Amino acid sequence: MTQTPSRPPARTVLSDFRRLTPSERALWRFPLMWLAALAILFIPLAYAGIYLASVWDPYGRLADLPVALVNVDQGTTLRGKRYTLGGDVVRELRKDPRCA
Repeated sequence: MTQTPSRPPARTVLSDFRRLTPSERALWRFPLMWLAALAILFIPLAYAGIYLASVWDPYGRLADLPVALVNVDQGTTLRGKRYTLGGDVVRELRKDPRCA
């Protein structure tokens, strides 16, 4: 005679709640505990929503992206030649009519 392995009883929320100690059960009677549980659930959802909104269509609203260039480059002299890379970048950007 072979015995079939018995399955453990199905876990339900009520059975999990009954396993809690009376002091743990009492915590769920306070509205602040429910609020804390909802906040813990809401934070990852907010992060996911913000992330998805930022990467949904990055090139579709590129023209609306505010951009600024701050040039505090004073340049330098190396081997007798003057280098002003910041000024060169600003000059090249101003040549582009979309940036003016």
